Amino acid sequence: MDEIEKEYTLSYHKNQFSIGADQIISQTGTFDQICDSIINNQLTYPVDYQGDPKHIKDLVPCISNTIYLPGADRRAPVFIDRYETLIFDVDNKLENPFQPEVAKQLLEERGYQALIYSTFSCTKERPKFRVIVFLEEPLKFTCDIEYKRFAEFILDHCGFSPYREQIDTQGHLLRDMALSKLPCSPNPENVWFIKIQGKPINYLQDDIEQFILPEETRLTIRTAKLRSKEEIFFIKHSLNHLDLSTLDLPRLYANLGWYCKKVKETTEETNYECYCPWADTHSDNTWKAGIIVKQGQPPGFHCFHTHPENGLVSIIKYFGLEKIEKVTQKKKYKYDGVI
Repeated sequence: MDEIEKEYTLSYHKNQFSIGADQIISQTGTFDQICDSIINNQLTYPVDYQGDPKHIKDLVPCISNTIYLPGADRRAPVFIDRYETLIFDVDNKLENPFQPEVAKQLLEERGYQALIYSTFSCTKERPKFRVIVFLEEPLKFTCDIEYKRFAEFILDHCGFSPYREQIDTQGHLLRDMALSKLPCSPNPENVWFIKIQGKPINYLQDDIEQFILPEETRLTIRTAKLRSKEEIFFIKHSLNHLDLSTLDLPRLYANLGWYCKKVKETTEETNYECYCPWADTHSDNTWKAGIIVKQGQPPGFHCFHTHPENGLVSIIKYFGLEKIEKVTQKKKYKYDGVI
């Protein structure tokens, strides 16, 4: 009896802005079927295309190694089910780039199956590419830090550690819902693929357990994420009418008669020493915090003590919108004749 060939699942997304379930399609297939699907969906532009490539890049369909639970209504961590592949981006931002031929050799030496393909900004001088590796057993994590730690482990497993600095640390290695664009380039000559036959990466359960965080740590991380989402909502909905780049915190302090002193000024930024509104919680009885003002950007507020209230949103909430509006200009909207 012939052995049944293992199958994997990837999520396909309309573009990088896709959130709703109606814009996510799960596709299951063998290694060859998954690779052929990606290769056959490559996108190129006409040679005489005159538009902004970055604009079209935003609309390119994407894949994701995140598999969502049945009935998920949007792309969100709460709906993540499992991962059957890992995706790494090699950006080669430094000198002595990590060559795709070297990646191929390292994977072949270990007998791992993988797909390597060029990314949008790839050139002959500076190759940029994506590596998809396949896992023997599905991976289930409830925390993106656990995902990151395991991804680092697999990176070492593939022999990529010496080239770690050339691999994007802000993208797929850190995010559990990252999207990867399908093969695409303004220049068809820069689109290429390397398909490596082999076996999926087989890891032991002991390998997984070393990356699992204690439940209390996971709770802390989820709470911090929730606070971050609440702050984003507050900025978008409560402060949407204000141009925060004009918020004059030093003037607000002066209006209230609070201590705020300029301590450093450069062509790029101005630093102020100021009184922290939460000084009564400081364990060392000090009261200082700092304000950073940069041209064209919202000011920064930071206190080096560990109270949870910190940052610009916290200081805005402390003083209240009425006081903040007095030292901030409203956004200017340009009427273009279209409603």
